[in-house]
Amino acid sequence: MSNWKTIITFTLPSDVYVAQSYLETEGIKTLLKDEVVSQENAYAVAVGGVKLQVKEENYKQAVEILKHGGYTPDTKFEDQQIEMVSLNQNTVKTKCPFCNSVHIGLKKEPNRLNAFVIFILGMFFPIFRKPYVCSDCGKEWKYVHK
Repeated sequence: MSNWKTIITFTLPSDVYVAQSYLETEGIKTLLKDEVVSQENAYAVAVGGVKLQVKEENYKQAVEILKHGGYTPDTKFEDQQIEMVSLNQNTVKTKCPFCNSVHIGLKKEPNRLNAFVIFILGMFFPIFRKPYVCSDCGKEWKYVHK
């Protein structure tokens, strides 16, 4: 039995169906995780959205198919590394430090227990704070004081 791996996450179930159909027409079997729970808008954010999953052995092929289809830039897949950006008095925290986009936010944590622990520890220990993510270039980063 093969393991399933999340390739991309969508906030609403209606958004995931196009990407799912695209992969399946290319011969990649898919699975939707948290689809039913996310159909209620109030719970979509709580569970981290709908996860489109593929078998581990098809992951790299599925990434290439989605890139080719224009669904997401290369950096939005979960193999993303979190960059450390030094924070000084000239840092503008409302823009992405890589592409200067204003479409940034905190990365959503799908697990409620993780979110709770990060919230509690993040207040006292900045290393446990959630990373920022840019929706344009897909980079993830945390600010560090130097």
